[in-house]
Amino acid sequence: MTITANFAIDTFTLTYTAGANGTISGTTPQTVDYGGNGTAVEAIPNTGYHFVNWSDSSTQNPRTDLNVTANIAVTANFAQSQYVISGRVMVAGSGLAGVQMSGLPGDPCTDDNGNYIAEVDSGFSAVVTPTKAGYTFVPNNVSYTNVTSDQTNQNYTAWLLVDLDRNGYIDTIDLAIFCEHWLNAGEGDFDNNGIVDFYDFAVFGLAW
Repeated sequence: MTITANFAIDTFTLTYTAGANGTISGTTPQTVDYGGNGTAVEAIPNTGYHFVNWSDSSTQNPRTDLNVTANIAVTANFAQSQYVISGRVMVAGSGLAGVQMSGLPGDPCTDDNGNYIAEVDSGFSAVVTPTKAGYTFVPNNVSYTNVTSDQTNQNYTAWLLVDLDRNGYIDTIDLAIFCEHWLNAGEGDFDNNGIVDFYDFAVFGLAW
């Protein structure tokens, strides 16, 4: 009696899945012979997200598994993309520290050189308003809608509230403008009560 032993090559399954906020392009699952190679698959993030890694820590994307000797099952991880909004606030040619950038995450303040920076999620929308007691700003605010890229050089010019002619100094010209509107509505109404009055005079005097 002659008996023959029959053998077959081992096969393995390659399974690729997408985590939240993305999809997989390519064949999954795949069946691969021992020592064989898989075919390429790619993890594709949804709009506003980016690929981070596979669940086995690989960052190869697209990914092709070579010389396969075991089953592989991995998941693609994605994260929301972030972008930078940054700029500088200047007063009389110098950076102005301590300006709060209301509307940005964390309401950051400008540093000693007048610089500010914030990271925002993709799709960020808000109105950003610079504020510091005793100052006005140009522009008054900036509106952002569905941010999908870095926003740099978002700069502002600051003026002392009492610098009515915006020349960087508190001088007799400012006093003349102030007096022109005395007891009327107009420039010099620092408390915005509709009239230039003794309260506004006190504010102006303290800055003189």
